[in-house]
Amino acid sequence: IGAVLRRRAQSGDAPATRRFLDLDIDIEAREVAREGVPIALTKVEFDLLATLTERPGMVLGRGQLGERIYGEAFEADDRTMDSHVKNLRRKLGRPRAGGDYIETVRGVGYRASRR
Repeated sequence: IGAVLRRRAQSGDAPATRRFLDLDIDIEAREVAREGVPIALTKVEFDLLATLTERPGMVLGRGQLGERIYGEAFEADDRTMDSHVKNLRRKLGRPRAGGDYIETVRGVGYRASRR
């Protein structure tokens, strides 16, 4: 993944791969790696990580995340998103610099760390 960090998407506008803390996220290949070691994620986990890391620090509610990942049919009161966040956190572990990749904003939703 490291070799394609600066590659651009076919549209020419969006980067095909983004760096987030110590993660390399290849949007086109739908792959995530830390220090060259792949991290296996489900489709929803990958979409969740990609959505949150588009704009680190921006808080998205469960309903907003669900709409972006599942479409408009997502039930905002459903705790499904909490389960996906929990599983994603478990798979990612903690960044080398400490803290968390995904932060909970109580009563609002989630955001990718700004560190």
